[in-house]
Amino acid sequence: MLDNDYFVVLNPDVIITNQAIVDLVLQMTESNTALGAINLFKDEKCKISDNSIRNFPTLVQFIASFLGYGNTSKIDKNAINKPTRVDWAAGSFLCFKAELYRKLDGFNEAYFMYCEDIDICYRTYKLGFETIFFPNIKAIHLAEHANRKLFSKHLYWHVVSVIRFLVTKLRS
Repeated sequence: MLDNDYFVVLNPDVIITNQAIVDLVLQMTESNTALGAINLFKDEKCKISDNSIRNFPTLVQFIASFLGYGNTSKIDKNAINKPTRVDWAAGSFLCFKAELYRKLDGFNEAYFMYCEDIDICYRTYKLGFETIFFPNIKAIHLAEHANRKLFSKHLYWHVVSVIRFLVTKLRS
């Protein structure tokens, strides 16, 4: 791939049209965006929003979320009507400029299933690039959220990844 080429990383449970991807790449090219995120929904009518954009989390926010007190790192997508910089976006759909992905040396393989998206967006930020949310580009994410079950291997993997990210963030 050439440095100015774009490619999409997406989960198999994301439903998106070819035209939406073309529109995203056109908008990213026009705005010289290196990392783009889209407006994900949990239903086919695009009424139930997926909390797919957030601020970088803190230890207190992670603990509050795990204890059921809510997650204050979430960003209200309904308040955004134009392309906007966000700290991080869900890894279920990210569009990269090849040049940025090379500079990042890709995803950190030390993460397993969780927080790899926070990590790559954080490293993007540390390199001086922005993650841009494009609210007009929509797709459906039929997520299972297996990490919500207490005493599951998914919850364990999530907690390990959270600790890994927080330690990485403290070191940088």
